[in-house]
Amino acid sequence: MKKHMMLILFILVLTITSILGFIQYKNLETPQAYEQLRVSEIYSEKLGIIKDIYITGNNNMLILGQKDNEVTMYQLKIHTSELYPIYTLQAHKKVERIFGSPMNDNEIISTYKDGLVHVKINDEEPNHSNFYQDPIENFSSITSLATDGSRLFYTYDNNPRIYNNSFGYTGDIFYSIMNDTTMEKTYLNFPHDINFLDRLDNRLYYTSLYKGSINLYTIDMDYGQNEFKKEPLLTNVMYVNPLNYLTGFCGLQYISEGYNVVAQKHHDDVPFSIATIPANTDILGGLPGVVANEFGSDHLALAYTTYNENHNGTISIYQHDAKDKLNDIFWLSDSKPIAVDHQPLVGPLYMDILDTGNGRNVHLLYFTYTDERYSAFLLDLKTLVMKDISNLMF
Repeated sequence: MKKHMMLILFILVLTITSILGFIQYKNLETPQAYEQLRVSEIYSEKLGIIKDIYITGNNNMLILGQKDNEVTMYQLKIHTSELYPIYTLQAHKKVERIFGSPMNDNEIISTYKDGLVHVKINDEEPNHSNFYQDPIENFSSITSLATDGSRLFYTYDNNPRIYNNSFGYTGDIFYSIMNDTTMEKTYLNFPHDINFLDRLDNRLYYTSLYKGSINLYTIDMDYGQNEFKKEPLLTNVMYVNPLNYLTGFCGLQYISEGYNVVAQKHHDDVPFSIATIPANTDILGGLPGVVANEFGSDHLALAYTTYNENHNGTISIYQHDAKDKLNDIFWLSDSKPIAVDHQPLVGPLYMDILDTGNGRNVHLLYFTYTDERYSAFLLDLKTLVMKDISNLMF
């Protein structure tokens, strides 16, 4: 009898806790500072609002540009400076992203209004790059997502659950078919946004609101459950970006002294701080950009923007456990070299290995804004040779 009473009591407490948590979640509002402060979007008369950029290892740059209610994926060939449209589809109102494959640089997934787009890139003949649409039920209503090609995690507005679908693996990780999707499970985690899925550690990273702060948490997918840590992985998160092969993250955290540039590599238990920078913005009111990639095992290269009170920006480079490993692809003169100094920088940063004529080196893509005109530059971080690609993008 006592066992039955204890079980009933446990179920009652659990139910009440869930109801109270749901009511609290429904009444939470994103703090105004988080809503107003974002990394500036880049606008191009040629491409529209640039929603995402993905640099492949084969000297291609994939660009998602949105005009009105349509989104177009472009393939920019770095060597020939040629720009080709791959597709134009109805744009999603919340999520326009590119997800790369660690298996093949030429296979990627992107999003459109009604589902996923599977794209196969043709390096030599961009006109023969092909794609197909993968419609998903209620996809137009999702607010954030992450995918690794065989699983899809997503959220809805004012919904306390994270949804997880898996779809048939066909041997080609980015050519699975969503029509045979099966719902695996949901997670009652009260998410704000899904950030990314770590492929190697098999962990889902997401943010959640708590007492006026957006905090970063994880779900260990090997165990299929939230670890219910009392302390979040990171508090007061402005944003986080995954590393190139989704094996960790970098980002910006708000602290009393300004912004904390943070990162976490594969196998790290907790994020580590790289620098504390002033809480200044670019000329458009956007947050400083942060980007990081792992090159080889545990060798991290990170770039971040710092703005002064006049909104001029500096890009600094940080390397972690990499000084004796990256000499062949990276400029390594100081522990925190200045790559770009006192420029009208705006928007996000992108980094990966490219060959722009001086060998396969790490390149940094950044943007400036002067006299109401945007410019785009690729900086070779080994030779410090800069290539102006503004005429291709704007």
